Amino acid sequence: MTAASIQNSIRLSRRGNYAFDYHAPILIVVANRKGYPNAVADSACALQNMMLEAESLGIGSCWINQLHWLDENASIRDFLKPLFQTE
Repeated sequence: MTAASIQNSIRLSRRGNYAFDYHAPILIVVANRKGYPNAVADSACALQNMMLEAESLGIGSCWINQLHWLDENASIRDFLKPLFQTE
């Protein structure tokens, strides 16, 4: 999937015509330090453990591997920023 198609997905989502998150009640974004050599492996292990635990609890999960290469994209950051604000 290209950055342009992700941006199009975000535009459609904002209009209510598309939900890249499949209307999931929870969105988990796994991140790691930029430049850390084991970031991908460590993050994959964490995700797998969460998915295995979800399965043991009878909860479905879906790994959407799109954000790791979009961390410098301003429109993606603008979309995700409100999701991570705490009060």
